Amino acid sequence: MDAQSTPREFCIKSLATVMGSEDVERLLCPVRALRHYLHRTSLPTRPRNLFLAVKCPSRPMSKAAISFFLQDTIKSAHASFPDSSCRELKVRAHDIRGIATFMLM
Repeated sequence: MDAQSTPREFCIKSLATVMGSEDVERLLCPVRALRHYLHRTSLPTRPRNLFLAVKCPSRPMSKAAISFFLQDTIKSAHASFPDSSCRELKVRAHDIRGIATFMLM
């Protein structure tokens, strides 16, 4: 994309129409996540940080907390893989880009 072009618009559909309100996977809905984020960041004392603390949304999330959540998410995503080596991943925040590249191959 060059400096003169404008990004294309696209539509993200909500998963709410295909999942029940009790379905745990509804938490994976990108529309729900964006709405929740926009609600949390609409506070009058909104920080300029992308990641906000869970307990105190007016404060930025610490680097250690972001690292923990990313590591935990990767481990959870690999927990259902049949390969036992994936279940015992020793993930460091520094390794995330490499893991993502490896998984795309």
